[in-house]
Amino acid sequence: VLERELKRAKRLVGDLMMDKELLEMRVARQEGKLPFARQRSRR
Repeated sequence: VLERELKRAKRLVGDLMMDKELLEMRVARQEGKLPFARQRSRR
């Protein structure tokens, strides 16, 4: 049971980190720091 919860927690943390990176890229693009959108795979 603990192993399953740990895997779930790690997956959630990974998803949140990816969301944070994508939001940072969007902010940077809005502020004119990135001229073009970079494509990135979801997984």
